[in-house]
Amino acid sequence: YLVKPFSVNELVARVNAQIKIKKLRDDALKNIYTLFNEVPFAVAVLTGEELVIDYINKYNLILWNREKETVLGKPLFEARPDLRASAEPIHREVYRTGKRFMAKEVPIELATGKGVQTKFFDVVIDPMFNAEGNIIGQLATSIEITDKVLARKKIEGSEKELRSVIHDLKLSQEKIRESEEKNRLFIEYAPAAMAMFDQEMRYVSVSQQWKREYDLEG
Repeated sequence: YLVKPFSVNELVARVNAQIKIKKLRDDALKNIYTLFNEVPFAVAVLTGEELVIDYINKYNLILWNREKETVLGKPLFEARPDLRASAEPIHREVYRTGKRFMAKEVPIELATGKGVQTKFFDVVIDPMFNAEGNIIGQLATSIEITDKVLARKKIEGSEKELRSVIHDLKLSQEKIRESEEKNRLFIEYAPAAMAMFDQEMRYVSVSQQWKREYDLEG
């Protein structure tokens, strides 16, 4: 069948409509990015299989100790090669499955001014899809909770140490009781006159011979 060709006016109108839609979409995206820039957690928009950094917010830049110009437009692991070992398997899995990744207290090896350190994050990574349903990137959000994790681990360590001390104390008390019982039996059945006293000089144990010699029987 024949398709009626567009007139110049119709073509211009369609182009203008598409431009208007794109502008609205770009404005909406700009507003979202402006909002992301003020949130108290890390946000990054990563595009393509190379995870090119299309957007990164202030919190993330502060966390990385980087300027936006040094990372924007670069693949994630080119901009931050120190993240590859810890983060690449997670991002690849999201790209492979198309499913959200969400986890708490994820350990990430991060290069800092003090060398490579293990930091802990609560992480959510969402796949992004185009109109055809194909994955085109990822929205990665995270918040550092290192201080919280280390504080909890310190408490857990103290509790473990305390349990160990209590356990050792109980063992020591049992050994003391066993030793005292052995001493008591030794003295009680000793053939000589023997006695054991506490710190206030009260009888703890006496032998039979002691009882007879000091008339303590009965």
